[in-house]
Amino acid sequence: QWRPDVAIVIDFGGFHLYLSNAARDCGIPVLWYIPPQLWASRPWRVRKLRRGVRHVACVFPFELDFYRRYGVPATFVGHPLLDILRDSERKQGGWSRDGLPDGRPLIGLLPGSRTQEIEHLLPTMLQVIRAIRERHPAAGFVIAAAKADQLELIRRLESDAGLDVPILLDRTYDLMAAADLCLCKTGTATVELLLHGTPMIAMYQVSRFARNMVGRMLKQVPYIAMPNILAGRQIIPEFLLAPGEADRVIPEALDLLASPDRLLAVRNALSDAKATLGEGGAPRRAAELVINLAGRNANGGHAPGRKS
Repeated sequence: QWRPDVAIVIDFGGFHLYLSNAARDCGIPVLWYIPPQLWASRPWRVRKLRRGVRHVACVFPFELDFYRRYGVPATFVGHPLLDILRDSERKQGGWSRDGLPDGRPLIGLLPGSRTQEIEHLLPTMLQVIRAIRERHPAAGFVIAAAKADQLELIRRLESDAGLDVPILLDRTYDLMAAADLCLCKTGTATVELLLHGTPMIAMYQVSRFARNMVGRMLKQVPYIAMPNILAGRQIIPEFLLAPGEADRVIPEALDLLASPDRLLAVRNALSDAKATLGEGGAPRRAAELVINLAGRNANGGHAPGRKS
């Protein structure tokens, strides 16, 4: 009954592939903003996307060639995190070190925002920092918590590991800006750290069986961490881990912390990768695409049964 001029779908690939086809059947053009990462796995789903989507607003530059190769009209608008971080920093008057340890080096732990992610990954991270603490007794460590209801879980996992690490609630960007190195889950956090220019070790943990499945799904790309994908080479260490494999991460963490030159090289490489994302303004450019689609639809692309 309500027929908009344009439907905008954002992220959330599984559901929106169906929703965009339903909109198409109603004669409603669809713009997909922050499209699914089909270039990483299950690229055949792009055919379903092509049937229902009029235009894709890409947030990573390499996505443009992928969608165009499959005949999907696409525009690179830039990444919205550029504007989000800039606005957040301006509102706060700059990133704050209040409440952060004075010890050096400062290592941040970013185990993710979902309970299951924290349960899987934080114990591995805690094993890594135990090894770092032995080599760097003056080091500071902080765990970033996204939600207050995660504090009890984090404290329990710390207790199980025999550690007591400060927890910073809802101040992840402060920690990212101040840290010398972060241990993080693959995903959005790697892009946020990239924009802060902070060296990181990216991890994703699954069962040994699931790791084989994920490895097969990721044959389309040589890396799992976005900074490496953007750079086209490995500029940060990344690990697809099974439980109990912290020993794979520890040597990389110790080597980075022992080499100021290597940390500087990582920061420089992150700066170069950041430049590929543009200068901000992604929401405005995406809005222009919406207005263009709305005008095109209003001038002759009305849905069936809709009044002119």
